[in-house]
Amino acid sequence: AMSEVEHDLQQMLDDPDTYLYDTASNMNYPQGQLRFPADRLYGRKEDVDALLSTYKRVVQSGVNPGTRHLVQISGFSGTGKTSLVDQIRPELLADRAIMVTCKFSAQRLEQPTALLFQAFDTYCKDLVQNADPVLFHEIKTALMTTFGSLLALLVGRMPSLRYIVEDIESFIVEGGNKTEEINLIAYYFVIFVRTISGPRHPLVVFLDDLQWADQGCLDLIKTLLSDPGVTSTLFVACYRDEEVTPAHPLAELLGAVAMDEVVPMSSISLSNLEKDDINELLSDALSISPRFTRPLAGALYSKTRGNPMFVTQLLMSLSEDGSLSYSARGRRWQWDIQAIRAKSVADNAVDLIVSMMKTHGDDVQRMLRTAALLGWTFDISILQRLLAPTSSTTVVANLIDIAVEGGLFVKNGSSLHFAHDAIWQGAFSLTPISQREQSHLDLGRRLLSTISTDDDLGTCLSVIVGQYNKGASLVTNRDEALRLAGLNLKAGEKAFAATSFRQASIYLLQASVLLQPNAWDTHYDLCLRIFTTCGEVQLTQGNSDGALLSAAQVLNHGRVLEDRLRSHHTIILANLGRDISAEEEHYNAAIQHGLAVLAELGETFPVDIDQGVVNKEREKVISIVSQRSVDAILQKRIMDDPIKKAALRFLVIVVRMSYSKNQNLMLVSVMRMVEITMTSGLTPDASFAFASLSFVLYGSGSHPLSDFCSRVALALLQKFDLEHSQCVAFSLFFFVLPYKQPLQSCVDSLRRGYNDGMSVGDVEWALLCLRGAASISLFATERGKTLQEVEKELQRNMETLNAFRRSTFVSEISYAVAALRNLMADTLDDSPDDPTILPEPSQPLHFVVLRMKVCCQMWLTYLFRKYDEAAEIAQGYPDVEASNPFAPAASVINEQFYLGLLACAMQRREGSTKDDISKWRNLAAGVITKFSSWLNDGSAWNFEHKLDLLVAEQAYSDGNLVLAAATYEKAVACSAKTSYINEEALCCERAGLFHEERGDADTAKTYYETAILLYHRWGAKSKVADLKALLKNVG
Repeated sequence: AMSEVEHDLQQMLDDPDTYLYDTASNMNYPQGQLRFPADRLYGRKEDVDALLSTYKRVVQSGVNPGTRHLVQISGFSGTGKTSLVDQIRPELLADRAIMVTCKFSAQRLEQPTALLFQAFDTYCKDLVQNADPVLFHEIKTALMTTFGSLLALLVGRMPSLRYIVEDIESFIVEGGNKTEEINLIAYYFVIFVRTISGPRHPLVVFLDDLQWADQGCLDLIKTLLSDPGVTSTLFVACYRDEEVTPAHPLAELLGAVAMDEVVPMSSISLSNLEKDDINELLSDALSISPRFTRPLAGALYSKTRGNPMFVTQLLMSLSEDGSLSYSARGRRWQWDIQAIRAKSVADNAVDLIVSMMKTHGDDVQRMLRTAALLGWTFDISILQRLLAPTSSTTVVANLIDIAVEGGLFVKNGSSLHFAHDAIWQGAFSLTPISQREQSHLDLGRRLLSTISTDDDLGTCLSVIVGQYNKGASLVTNRDEALRLAGLNLKAGEKAFAATSFRQASIYLLQASVLLQPNAWDTHYDLCLRIFTTCGEVQLTQGNSDGALLSAAQVLNHGRVLEDRLRSHHTIILANLGRDISAEEEHYNAAIQHGLAVLAELGETFPVDIDQGVVNKEREKVISIVSQRSVDAILQKRIMDDPIKKAALRFLVIVVRMSYSKNQNLMLVSVMRMVEITMTSGLTPDASFAFASLSFVLYGSGSHPLSDFCSRVALALLQKFDLEHSQCVAFSLFFFVLPYKQPLQSCVDSLRRGYNDGMSVGDVEWALLCLRGAASISLFATERGKTLQEVEKELQRNMETLNAFRRSTFVSEISYAVAALRNLMADTLDDSPDDPTILPEPSQPLHFVVLRMKVCCQMWLTYLFRKYDEAAEIAQGYPDVEASNPFAPAASVINEQFYLGLLACAMQRREGSTKDDISKWRNLAAGVITKFSSWLNDGSAWNFEHKLDLLVAEQAYSDGNLVLAAATYEKAVACSAKTSYINEEALCCERAGLFHEERGDADTAKTYYETAILLYHRWGAKSKVADLKALLKNVG
């Protein structure tokens, strides 16, 4: 038809290289070679447009800067997920976007986060080599401003940073705690990504084959996705549908990210190609008009179901077996369509690839088998070592070239990887299942036999051990088993240092299995290292029982105390990891174990510590500390006694544990820490000692000395460069500094304490910081936050605490959440009949939980003016207060605030006797005195408006109406300045009640309307409804 002729001519005009010029003259595609243009993608135009549109909307300069977005690209193997992202790469680079590509593999690496670091190291290298000078200068300046010398923390993982910032060397955290060191590196890695992202240089992070990412990478990726400091960033996550089940870690990550709404998300799902798409591919590959290739496209579609990779591999197979051939005479491709339709073809791409591999010679097949046993990616030098006995280096190089040219391998510097995982699976299947275990063992032995130096061993260690372990069940020689145990120990220690806890656990457990029954007698040092490290690794994995079993081996066989200290520490933390209320016997066991170790270290404590012992220790420490200045303490020598250092380490744990179980022991332990510090010298733990002494002294009324100790603690943080110390953050910002600093800033500091703690593996103190932030944020609403946002954050905190089995703290926060939900509920729809009702416990509450319940109950009953019920709760408050004299500062402040307000209101209750009025007046006076003292010594931000409201309420009760009116007005104005929106609303509400009861309806309405507006902004729907009901009755 003429229309077809016109179409052919138009194709010649549009693409003359393909449809007009002689194929033989096209140097890019020699005669007889299939043509697969790298810049063409078939059947994916809408998907490409959607991805580009998302990029432009999210990160393109000037368009909604500062946001981030996650695009999920899913599809079966071979559907072209990677190609889809590659298609938009040129446009992104033209827009000054930074593109970081991280491709995961089915082969587990020794360092779990290594691939992420490698991807960003490549970014650093590209920045130096390819970026324009202005962009390079911007990023270099930003990195130096943010990090300074701390940039050296990342050099070990991203060595190309040395080309950006000269004269920096790899930095190692002192103290020997490799877990903290490497997790600290991960923490600063997130800060690095924050620094390089921004509207002027948008960032695209391409995470390919994410279904194979290990847990360490997934955790770090979740942190990046959740971090609001990472801006102008598009995350693209590609993964295979068929491999990501609902229980897969990636599915759990994506579900958690979606539920928490930490980043906007969208999805692109790739299916197989349609017949027309395959025909377009064929037309390009054969340089023939589409109308001629349509029958062949139909045949290929019926055999491949449209899978792009399968189509490509099948075309290559047909070309190799002659079913599809190039005619030199006709200068075009030709095929026998009937023969192709009748041809038996493998059911999938893997089987097809295997059949093609078997057409190669024996040397190539041997190389492919060896390479596949090594994994998806491998070093060329390793492959050469393994093939060297039968093939020279030159021969191996030629074999590799054949595989690269044939599209089986891809070369990347000194390493190779299979061009697609389906090709790797095909090569792996060349080794029969019955022979694989022996083949792995042979490779391990062969590679080990090539090692001549320790450096050589370090280079090949993970490969040797990995191959050896896969055939370990076949090792029968005792000496070989012991040698393999030693190799696993070295690999485990190396993996542990690299935070590959899962891999380290595998190595160390394998090492322990290989030991003989009498190994402690014959190979003591080997056993000590294996079981000590194994216990610590199990602890990082959350396997408390496994940690206890490994540590028990050391305690049973360790010859001297120094050999047992690390395992003692493991046992205490393993018991501490079991929740206070759920596993109380384990918690008590941890305390007793800590005291027993301290006794061995020369630090003994009385069995029964009464108040007399506490007072004596307090006076002794106060006399030592009060005679020194901050500078004098900072100039003390650094402690060099290893026994005293170990004692301080265990005292930190005892203080943490005994706070919840034995506060007299806690007090004496704090005093002992300070005493050791003052007599034996300074260590990083000295900061915690003074921080703890600060909150102890503040709780007992010694405010000036408490303030001195808190200044010492903060100065020691700087001296030892411990800004990330979670235990100090918790002690100061939860117990002391809320009296001195705005409560909202303490919340943020505790959040940082949690993030920093988790980043360095200090889980215990990190969770305490999380609990502290949650309890303070209940009352100290941060500027612009609503109850809904606070409730969502508290829910996330509960999920985290529950994941670590901290049921006591979960129960504590659950009462805060219940109180918030009562305030958020719409009384017309979903509110309980009584918004002051909280869930009743089914068993006695831990004092931490009980205090939160009483505080919330008193708060709600007062807010909804149920004064008699609030008074009944207040009657039991002294007992609750006595149960924990060293309560968190924020709890004390808010309990006293609402107790004082209640005392003022109760003086005006009808029917109150003189004795009742006198009792409540005395209580109110005592609270007002406390707030006056706190205001004089501490933060006006926290206390001025609260004290004003208390004074106004008491003036009203005393009949001093002029003072009351003026002080209500002052309280409202002062609370507005501090962004305590909940307390500003309360001040307006109480002022409205005052003026309504005095008969000034207009002023009352004004205050009520303002309070309604504030409660609405806060998200307290039930209070809005409550005040609207009051407003109807005014005037």
